[in-house]
This record gives sequence, structure tokens and C-alpha cells, in this order.
Amino acid sequence: MPATYGTPPRRVAVHQQDLGGGVGRMLMSTVGTLIAPMRMSSLCAWVLRENTPARRFYESLGGVLFREQNITIGRQTLREVAYLWEDVEWVLTSG
Repeated sequence: MPATYGTPPRRVAVHQQDLGGGVGRMLMSTVGTLIAPMRMSSLCAWVLRENTPARRFYESLGGVLFREQNITIGRQTLREVAYLWEDVEWVLTSG
């Protein structure tokens, strides 16, 4: 049976002064808690390709590079990448 991919909410950011304080892990754990009752088997998070700190963070939580796409913000076209967790339970326990 194919997995259902979903990502509520679309964009989440941690203020630069709060990086490294566990806020991102807490947010990911909360997202996992919120989607678990929806019986979603996986989680997908998009991030700008140039955002190396966020990409390293997702990778440290076990996210696997899944897909890339262009997005347009205003008149600028940017590249974003998606990280996938096929086991939402792992996200729940990572916080």
C-alpha cells in the first residue's frame, strides 16, 4: 500500500537566536504528535536548498532527502528540497 505524504503546517521557522536550544526538536515532536491521530504513516518537510543548517537538522533527525522542486516567491525562483520520514513514530520519540 503506498504511503500517504502530508505536512501540516507548510512553513515553520526557528529564530536564529534560538537555534541549538531544542526548539526545533520540540516542534518536530509536536508535529508528530498532531499527525499521529490522523493515521499518517510518514512526514515530509520542505526547506530551501541553500538552508544548510536546517538541512543538517532534518538529517540529524533521520530525514531522508526525498524530492526537489522550484518555488516562486515574488519574482524570485528558488529551489527547495523535501526530507521524508517514513516512520512518524521515530519523529515522536526524537523530541
